[in-house]
Amino acid sequence: RSGKKFHLGFIKELSEDGFSKRYLEEKNFPTIFVDCGSDQLKFLPEDTENVLVLDHHFYSSAPDWAININARDYGIDGTREACGATMAFIFSVFVNEDNSDLIPFMISGAIADKQDMGGFRGINSKLIETYGRGIERRRGLNLHGDTVKDSIVFSLDPFFKDLSGSNSNVVSLLQDLKIEPEKALNDLNESERKRLGLYLAYKLSSQGCQSEAMSYLEADDYYFENGFTSNDLSLIIDASGKNGENAIPVEYFLGNYTLKNTMIENKKIYQTRLIDYVTRAYKSIETEKNIQFFYAPGSEMAG
Repeated sequence: RSGKKFHLGFIKELSEDGFSKRYLEEKNFPTIFVDCGSDQLKFLPEDTENVLVLDHHFYSSAPDWAININARDYGIDGTREACGATMAFIFSVFVNEDNSDLIPFMISGAIADKQDMGGFRGINSKLIETYGRGIERRRGLNLHGDTVKDSIVFSLDPFFKDLSGSNSNVVSLLQDLKIEPEKALNDLNESERKRLGLYLAYKLSSQGCQSEAMSYLEADDYYFENGFTSNDLSLIIDASGKNGENAIPVEYFLGNYTLKNTMIENKKIYQTRLIDYVTRAYKSIETEKNIQFFYAPGSEMAG
């Protein structure tokens, strides 16, 4: 929008080697690190110039040759009140307030970092209040999909043991609840929505979920003009990244609309793979006196 050429790159590994190697590939250009950097600047050469960091993570110390803008240095809780998308959005609005139309990506980024649990707060809340006034917001079950069946089969967060990933179990449940499996999620009437919500709450309780996780069964969803909701957008972008195709949603939202089906397919591949991993992890949880742990089959799935 400013007419400046840029190259967007991704850092896959925030270790000393991974971080410095990625930077040194294009070290002669002004560089902005987003959602990382505060604690990794120490890995770069001392003669580094023209570096800006927009971060929200804890860090021990940072050299003074970079502009290090970290939410925590301004009394903002980087765990609950601001994420990488928050910092990027603030910077974009500082450059030009017309960039406030990028608010959907800030909201979706905050949701991806679970900063909507219990409601948005702090600077996230103020930004949404200021720049998201025209966005439709609906509160309901934290389920997302074209049909009721798919929304439960592919549900990762909340994860419903023996339902997430199981087509037959979900169909059987919905028949017992007298809900048509192929019915659009938004077409559920109040009675159906209540029956489904009560059962899923019972299901989470029987899994041993604590109150904070239980409260996540119900959430706000924001409906954007780009045709996506905040939760859809959050999962689509995350799934593309986990599938090693970070650039796909970026290219789509920059105007290459032929990539829509690729984005949706990436989301389904990621959801299916992660459900399989979580199901396997359930079977291999080790419980010691003060800790529970499991072995993740893939490092990118550990989180």
